[in-house]
Amino acid sequence: MRPGLMKRGACLLTLLLALPQLAPVHAATVAGMTLASPARTYPAQVGVRKRAAGFYYVNARGMTLYALNQRVAFTRSGGSDPYCVGPCTRTWTELAAPADAQPVGDWSVIAGLTGPQWAYRKNPVFTFAADKAPGQALGDAHEDLWTVIVHVPPAPSLTAPPAVSATLVKSAYVLTDADGHALFVPLGKAPCEPACADWTPLLAGLAVRDLGDWTVERGGPRARWRYRGKAVFVSPMDDPAVVPDGGQALRP
Repeated sequence: MRPGLMKRGACLLTLLLALPQLAPVHAATVAGMTLASPARTYPAQVGVRKRAAGFYYVNARGMTLYALNQRVAFTRSGGSDPYCVGPCTRTWTELAAPADAQPVGDWSVIAGLTGPQWAYRKNPVFTFAADKAPGQALGDAHEDLWTVIVHVPPAPSLTAPPAVSATLVKSAYVLTDADGHALFVPLGKAPCEPACADWTPLLAGLAVRDLGDWTVERGGPRARWRYRGKAVFVSPMDDPAVVPDGGQALRP
């Protein structure tokens, strides 16, 4: 390599080494979507699984994690702390934390019976002995004290009209209008008439402009939004999980 190129290469390497390290980006897959979040929001030895009711946390073996309602436990025990002692420890096992563990997201470290223990939103975290395989959650609502810890996927970043937002429905996000009604487009590529004749279009303001995949149709009496070339409609249902027959809910 020529001396000039070697010198420039060395300068570039020095500059790169001097740059600050960026926070890692993690992704969660939600019903076919990949939602990026700036950093992990739960401990490294904790994972996330999906069930019909949504996402929940598990330990490294895939066993369901439960939070002990500290407020209720404190009242029942007459103020004794900790609550789960004696026979309770044969049924419920603390989720141990490493000695050098640091708080992350809603997770913090507290003093357990045998050492550092993870807590979720200040409630101690356990596994349940009756769960014999991953996916089981037999301890949910046990004695009205222990609850499966639900994981809420991070909200996606949207490029959309101001009135459009992402609403979490069970385990996936759907796009809704300002009133929380689902947004949808007609199924298939054929014209949607007469089915869509009675549907309510997502109206656009007079001064708005196209925005990413969203374009403004101005051919009728009122400007309306289109998404990737398809007309966008607003579901009349209060439940954001429901759209009319012949429609397909919009997802981020």
